[in-house]
Amino acid sequence: KEEDVKENILPTDYIRVAQNKLTVSQLQDTLYFDAKILAKDEIDLIAEIGGRLKFKQANGAFINAGQSVLQIDPEIYATNLKVAETSAKITQINLKKWEKNILVYRKLKENSDLSSDELANFEMEFLNAKQQSAQAISARELARRNYESAFLVAPFGGYFANSRLTIGQIIVPGQVLGKLVNLSG
Repeated sequence: KEEDVKENILPTDYIRVAQNKLTVSQLQDTLYFDAKILAKDEIDLIAEIGGRLKFKQANGAFINAGQSVLQIDPEIYATNLKVAETSAKITQINLKKWEKNILVYRKLKENSDLSSDELANFEMEFLNAKQQSAQAISARELARRNYESAFLVAPFGGYFANSRLTIGQIIVPGQVLGKLVNLSG
């Protein structure tokens, strides 16, 4: 009863309060929520080779899988690859020559037209040609890998982030170049 309320509980002048329900769309202020966005995939992009930075995507740019993220000047690596390819070809030609010649020298030894010491010297030359060819092929593969490493491409689609690089900056092997972050999924 209103008399009981006035007499017993509340002072004589009291305020009537209305209750209203509000929805989020009715609020005009910005709402802030604590949240953490977790990446589906996230990798550090690390330089395998050194050199001058020639190209890079902008921070925050979305990069498709297989698209170039950045490029270290490939000129010296292209030159090294050409030299290594030429060297590998020359040593392969030399090895083929020795593969034919060693058969001839072995026949000469069988016919006693060549001494054991002379054949041993030719066998050493043949083994040397094999070793040089193997080294040249390894050097060619390393030069190819270094050249390809000058072009850093995205292994998956995502955002390029955390890069403080500038064009022309010297990059060293092992340097973290930024991150690639995939937020989808």
